[in-house]
Amino acid sequence: MSRTFRYIAVSFLLSCCAVDALSNSSDCLSVYEARNAYSVAYEKLWKRELFVTPGDIARFVSLPGNVSEEYAVSVYRSSDGSHSITITRALSPLYEAVPSRARKRTVDSSRIKIFRQDCSLPSRTATILHRVWLRALQRTQPETIDPGIIWLDSSKEIFSTIDGRGRTLWGQMPHEIGEQGKMAKLFELPTLLIKYCDISDPGKKKALAAEIERRCNILLGRLEKEGCHGRQEGQN
Repeated sequence: MSRTFRYIAVSFLLSCCAVDALSNSSDCLSVYEARNAYSVAYEKLWKRELFVTPGDIARFVSLPGNVSEEYAVSVYRSSDGSHSITITRALSPLYEAVPSRARKRTVDSSRIKIFRQDCSLPSRTATILHRVWLRALQRTQPETIDPGIIWLDSSKEIFSTIDGRGRTLWGQMPHEIGEQGKMAKLFELPTLLIKYCDISDPGKKKALAAEIERRCNILLGRLEKEGCHGRQEGQN
């Protein structure tokens, strides 16, 4: 599992480097919505299969197109006040079960197995994660795509959380982001959560939780000070 996630993370960051020089790139999440019948059917399927626990603290969904399988990272608060992470990953692509004009034959979605992994998370770590997700998702913007650019990458990286009013907020990575931008740093966090669940040594687990909190605090400071194009709020 870790090898697959590592491949996706490296591929994503390499794409960041390729567009880092584009001056019009936005450093905020884009508005997410399923825009056609295929996307609506696909969304219904991946939510049903991957959302097996709540994601009220923080949720991340990777839809890697035809590169790999879909997966989700969900952080949630249990009824007893503790916090947990659930990782779910399709063992074969879910999109192959969704009919489309390009796909005359589909697989039976009931035959697609889902890998699941659960682990506990310190409440302090969960709290700062929620603050980061909430701040990032409160700043989503419609993405303006240059009609002269043809994007070969069909992947989507989707974030969600629940705000204080019980509303689910959604957003997705824009096509153009900088390697050192806020969105690249945001994308690193789900990968660290997966790594955290993989660790069995308590000491190493505690150290990684502290590192996640450190990165969250830095990112939260940037999210609160910087605009969507890297300038501080209020600057022209």
